[in-house]
Amino acid sequence: MTQWHIDLILYKAYAELRGEITRHYLGFAWWLIEPVMYMAAFYLVFGVVFERSSEHFVAFLLVGLVVWKWFDVGVRQSMSAIDRHSGLISQVYIPKYLFPLITVASVTIKFSIIFSILVVFLLFYGVEVTRYWLLLPGVILLQLLFLSACAMVVAAWVPLLGDIRPVIENGMMMLFFLSGIFFDIGQLNEPLKSLFELNPMTWFLAAFRLILIDGVAPSLSGLTWVLSFTLLFGVIGLLSLRHFDKIYPKVL
Repeated sequence: MTQWHIDLILYKAYAELRGEITRHYLGFAWWLIEPVMYMAAFYLVFGVVFERSSEHFVAFLLVGLVVWKWFDVGVRQSMSAIDRHSGLISQVYIPKYLFPLITVASVTIKFSIIFSILVVFLLFYGVEVTRYWLLLPGVILLQLLFLSACAMVVAAWVPLLGDIRPVIENGMMMLFFLSGIFFDIGQLNEPLKSLFELNPMTWFLAAFRLILIDGVAPSLSGLTWVLSFTLLFGVIGLLSLRHFDKIYPKVL
């Protein structure tokens, strides 16, 4: 990736965010209002209606929702990453892997704002800062790479096989409930626990919670498992985008 490619990703990500702000009357404030409403709704259902009163449940739930939302929005928006730039594709040649990365960049900028608010909330909530917080940049970087890999896969195939869009959307909904957002997967019995841990997102949620709430190091073996998925999806995504590179202008 050249410096020109990096500059293009950042410029287009900025343009997408600026365009999103101008489309809403509340502008930038909507970036904060939407996730707060999203998290409040789930807290009312699972924290109040179902009376989940375990220690640190509020922090446990909010960390899971914020981390999941970053991944969920990134993947869903990446399905249309190439379609949204059909006009640009028809005018000039641009490596197609840049388009899902533009989407990931814009989503990540919004996530960084929400994550910062979450950290401030956790501090007021009473969570203690430990030396393991220094591991956060590494975990965030790994999830960014994992999200980028998944984004390239869906961006490569959805424009050619539109019928897989609802499959992916329903698959994301299923993963939402199977990633341990509302419960601790570590408390499940075998073999159910091992089956749930095949989902890479369970390790990300666990890693963020262990660092931010429990003040301990995440599982190295679990993150290594996630890294293997990241490399696999990254290779599949790049090869697919390269293979279909000259086909996209014909089908868009």
